[in-house]
Amino acid sequence: MNKRNLILTVLGTLLLGFVFGFFTSGRITHARMARQHKFMKSPIAEKKHLAKILNLTDKQVQQISPILDTMLPKRIELFKTHRGQMDALRDSMFTSIAPFLEPTQLNEVAKRKRHRGPGRPPR
Repeated sequence: MNKRNLILTVLGTLLLGFVFGFFTSGRITHARMARQHKFMKSPIAEKKHLAKILNLTDKQVQQISPILDTMLPKRIELFKTHRGQMDALRDSMFTSIAPFLEPTQLNEVAKRKRHRGPGRPPR
């Protein structure tokens, strides 16, 4: 009987560890994606982030700031354009497949469109 309790305790602990790890991993990944998305939308935040990860000196920051000030807004605009094209392509795809879907599937597509606001990363 004692051996059985020990085995159940170990199995319960392992199961609890897997469940806890699964949800923790998801939260960490979501936080990383949100932080990265913030950098994609703000040239100032991205410049600060680059200075930090590259360990730039103040002199280096002054030297590369004009370059970054011209390039980062262009990159952000390109991201927005690309994002708009992807959204248009996705909408076109769902319009094309709509005649083949059942009403419950169409409701799921509509629900996903409502949850995705402008500029929100996909789930």
